[in-house]
Amino acid sequence: ANWFGPPVYWMPEISRPPATEETPDEASEFGRRQGELSAFLAGNTGREPVLYFGDAAYYKGYDLFLEFIAANPATAGIHPGRSYDEKQRSYFRCDVEPLRTRLKAEGRLYETNAYVHTQRLKALFFGAIRVYITTHRLALSSSTVIQAAEFGKPVLVPDRGLLGHRARANRIGRVYRYEDVGDLRRAADEMWHSDLSEYAGPLDNFWCKFSDAAIRSFFTTRLLKT
Repeated sequence: ANWFGPPVYWMPEISRPPATEETPDEASEFGRRQGELSAFLAGNTGREPVLYFGDAAYYKGYDLFLEFIAANPATAGIHPGRSYDEKQRSYFRCDVEPLRTRLKAEGRLYETNAYVHTQRLKALFFGAIRVYITTHRLALSSSTVIQAAEFGKPVLVPDRGLLGHRARANRIGRVYRYEDVGDLRRAADEMWHSDLSEYAGPLDNFWCKFSDAAIRSFFTTRLLKT
């Protein structure tokens, strides 16, 4: 805005495609994943589920996610999304393969190794958690934080960039020190033992800015000048 001057308009981020009717194959996948997730959660009764949503990548802190789960026996990790390739593996600050092997042997890591195609699948996985923890290194934005708000889940994000600003300014969650797994544990424990209902109103208000209706209104107002 300072560089180009008026008119400057704020545009809502598009965090996901609009929901579409499921195909028979998608409905079948949902049933399979629902069964897998139910069995995983039943095997981890008493543990706090932690969701890593999306592709296993350095910029999203997949290695930090695994480190966090490994260091906290009272947690269980859920990862719907594709796995990493050799290029991504070379970026991680630790060798994630032994961590994955150990956590799976302990029954504390569930991974689909597949892209999440439908809104109902997203709702299934977000519905398994109480707080959405993100280990992002790239803190300029995150569509999954917006999606977490859509499902009414408070967030715990790094204290940098747009992620940290949005969590604090909109009161939709808390922050922890960037890349600090120890501080993440402290902050997560505080949230899990707090009254999470305080975030319900702020989450609704935040999500409204990015809803399908808000995006539609932006384009019709700007393009049609209504």
